[in-house]
Amino acid sequence: MKLGLRRRLFFVVLTVLACWPLAHLILARKYLINPWELCGFAMYVQPNLPIEVRLYQASGEIFPLERLDGTALDAFVRYRSRAEVLGLLASTDEIEGVLRQSGYAPEDLKVVLVRKMIAPDGQWTFRTAMRRIVER
Repeated sequence: MKLGLRRRLFFVVLTVLACWPLAHLILARKYLINPWELCGFAMYVQPNLPIEVRLYQASGEIFPLERLDGTALDAFVRYRSRAEVLGLLASTDEIEGVLRQSGYAPEDLKVVLVRKMIAPDGQWTFRTAMRRIVER
């Protein structure tokens, strides 16, 4: 590898490493990704608490998970474990398919994620993010 190419590669890698903490902070705030995952530095200032995942109906009421059969409930648990790391970036395709098979209309459901965090002033706060299971 030539010296010029090596130098450019070094500066590209250095730039990515220098910009990643800011990008990770934005992803953690907007999409509720886990501050402890994906090489984030927020692990030093945030406790690693579980994320709360709720399904809401179009009417605004919480969708009762007791209505789900075993397959749909397993899919929901798998989604929760993915959302624990990726927040809203976790795919809802599996939940959509299982809900359709169970006879529910996933177009009418929203996923709401709630993560307990420490605010800059040291107080506990709840950050919430929402997305539709099926984007219209």
